Amino acid sequence: MQDAEHRLRLARGALRQAMQRQQAVWGGRLQALQARRLRQDPRQRLQNLKESLEARRAALILAMDKRLASAEAQQQQQVAALRLLDPLAVLQRGFAVLRDESGKVIFGSAAVAVHAQISATLAQGTLLCEVLEKSD
Repeated sequence: MQDAEHRLRLARGALRQAMQRQQAVWGGRLQALQARRLRQDPRQRLQNLKESLEARRAALILAMDKRLASAEAQQQQQVAALRLLDPLAVLQRGFAVLRDESGKVIFGSAAVAVHAQISATLAQGTLLCEVLEKSD
C-alpha cells in the first residue's frame, strides 16, 4: 500500500510538472497572440502612424530650421561682399571717382590733358578741378 501511495505521489508530481510546462508553453503562445492582435488592431496601427507622422514632422521642422539658418548666413555673407564692392562704400573710405568733361570715368592720367576740367565725386559732394600737371 505504501508503494502504491509512493507511486501515486510520484505520478502527481510528474503530472504537476507536465502541467506547469504546458502552462508555460500556452502562456508564451498567448502573449505572442496578444502582441499580434495589438499589431493588427486598427486603433493601434493608427496610433503608431500618428506617432511616426509626428516624429517626421518634427524632423522636417528641424531640417527646415537648419536650412533657413544656412540660407540666412549665406545671404549675410553675400550682403557683406556686396557692401565691400559698393562704390559709395569705396568713397566712404576716402576714394574719389574722377570724370572728364563728358562725364566718362578717368582710369589713367593719359586720358586727360593738362588744364582740362575734371570732376571728383567724393563720399559727400563733388569737386570741379583743373589738371595743372600730370605724370604718366
